Amino acid sequence: MGAIMALLPAADKDNFLTDLGAAPAYPIPVVAPPPTGLVARELRFRGFGPFHLTVPTAACLGLSGPSGAGKTLLLRSLADLDPHEGTVTLDGTAQHALPGPAWRRQVGLLPADTLWWHDHVGPHFEPRRDTDGHASREPPGSGPSTTDSCAQALISVPSRSSAFSDSGNSVAGWIADLGFEPDVLDWPVSRLSAGERQRLGILRLLSRRPRCLLLDEPTANLDPDSTARVERLITDYRQSERVPVLWVGHSREQLARVADTRLHLEAGKLQGVDS
Repeated sequence: MGAIMALLPAADKDNFLTDLGAAPAYPIPVVAPPPTGLVARELRFRGFGPFHLTVPTAACLGLSGPSGAGKTLLLRSLADLDPHEGTVTLDGTAQHALPGPAWRRQVGLLPADTLWWHDHVGPHFEPRRDTDGHASREPPGSGPSTTDSCAQALISVPSRSSAFSDSGNSVAGWIADLGFEPDVLDWPVSRLSAGERQRLGILRLLSRRPRCLLLDEPTANLDPDSTARVERLITDYRQSERVPVLWVGHSREQLARVADTRLHLEAGKLQGVDS
């Protein structure tokens, strides 16, 4: 053995010993896999922070706090809608590596007040051209009726989880799950109540199959029955699609139901909430 080692170049001695089962003279670096889920580090925005936040894959993090504490601003920074500092990643992909619209197709934000820019509900669900150049699959209003064309376009969107799409939880199924009739896509926006707008805003968000959900008080305008429907739908989507969910709300009872972990934001600090 000694004679063989003497003949080997120094750079090859460790490889030789390793092949024989001996430990090398230097440590072998271990490369950690990229973090999964939604991860924010040193996040700062408008005088708030730094915040460190992790929402694991398929988990729900509930966030509470008084008005003005920065909860909505935190969501907007995670969605890359407001200027901020720090790093944000989703399943190892950095926010800064993607254009804003591309990031928001993966990290879906449900604002407290949803926006409606067409006269009827259906066209809001049709694919359209994004600011980063992604073209719509079909022109608005094409097909025999708004309901048929929109429902077909939505149902054809591929899901990351075949189990979820095969279980009957298509967009058509979600419409029923949220307490609507199929013709809701033909309704004028002007007839929608605040609660109906909120439920349809959730449907519109899920129809895009985001890989992460940021929810700003998603049931604030809903009655108990509609609240229960939304909680079930989002939980089903989270578990089947295995997406991280950050759920902002004021009801401690609700957050205890829907969230795996809870945090409270107040006076610029994030603190854990006991079960």
